[in-house]
Amino acid sequence: MSARSRPYGWTIGLLGAGVMAREIAPHLRAAGCRLRWYNRTPDRIQTAGDDVVCTSPATAAAGAHAVLSLVADDRAAAAVWDGDQGAIGALEPGALAVECSTLTPARVEQWARACTASGGRAVDCPLTGGRDRAHDGTLIGLAGGTKDDLAAAGPLLSAFTDQVIAFGPVGSGTRYKLAHNLAAAITLAGVAEALALADATGLDARQAAWALSAFGWAAPAAQYAAPQLLDDGFTDVHCSAANLGKDLLYALATATRTGLHLPLAEAAHHQFAAVPDAARMDMAAVTRTYTAASPEAL
Repeated sequence: MSARSRPYGWTIGLLGAGVMAREIAPHLRAAGCRLRWYNRTPDRIQTAGDDVVCTSPATAAAGAHAVLSLVADDRAAAAVWDGDQGAIGALEPGALAVECSTLTPARVEQWARACTASGGRAVDCPLTGGRDRAHDGTLIGLAGGTKDDLAAAGPLLSAFTDQVIAFGPVGSGTRYKLAHNLAAAITLAGVAEALALADATGLDARQAAWALSAFGWAAPAAQYAAPQLLDDGFTDVHCSAANLGKDLLYALATATRTGLHLPLAEAAHHQFAAVPDAARMDMAAVTRTYTAASPEAL
C-alpha cells in the first residue's frame, strides 16, 4: 500500500478531536477532503475551511465516503459508532469505516461485524509514530481488512501516513498495535528504572542518560525519554501515561483470552497505573513511580 493517490473531493466523517485527530485534519484538508467533524466536547474541534461541526456521530457519517475514528478507548468507540446516534447506522452503502483508535481486538471484531451488516467496509488501522509524525503526515498505519477494502482505504490513509503495513483480516492491525505498544511500554519503563538505579548508586544521571541514548538496546526509547525524564517536564504530552497504561491493560486482557501470561506487561502496567495525574502527563512520567535511594544506603 505505497500508492500516494489522494482522496480529492471525499467527504470524511471525523470522529474524535484528540491530539491525533487534530494533527491529521490539516493533511486531510490538503488532500482535498471535506470534513464533517464530531466530538463529545465540540470546543476541542479545530475547524478550518469548509469543515462542518456535527451534533452527533450519525450526522457526521451521513453522506460521507469514509468515516474515520480516533478516540481514546473501547467505551469512547462504542459511543461514536453504536446506538441510534452512532455512525454505523448512518453509513452510506459501500462507505469505508476506518477505526484508527487503539482498542481491544474483541471490540474491533464486534465493530467490524456491525459495519458489514450495515453495508460498510471495515478497516482497522491503528497508528504509530507519535505527535511529530502526525504533524508531518508521516504516521505508520497498522492495518487489517480485506485486500479490496484496504486498497479502497489506501488514498485516505496515504493523506496522513508514510507507510501502511497490512497484517491480515480486519482486527489484525489492532492485535499488532497492542503488541507494539507493549514492547514500547516495557522498554520505556526499563529506561526509567535504569536511570533510577544510576541515580541511586551515585552516578551522574545526565551522563547515564546520554550513554543509554548513544548506544545499546534501549537507545531509541532513551533518546525519546531522557530529556523529559531528566528535566521532569512531562506536560508536553505526545502520548499520555494513562493512554499507554490503557493499552497495556488491553494487551493483558487479550493475552488472557489466549491463555498467555505476560509478567512483564503486568509489572509495566502497575508502574504506569501509579503515575500521578496520568491523563495529563506524558508517558515518560513513569519515572515518577521510582524513588531513588541514597548511595549511602547501599
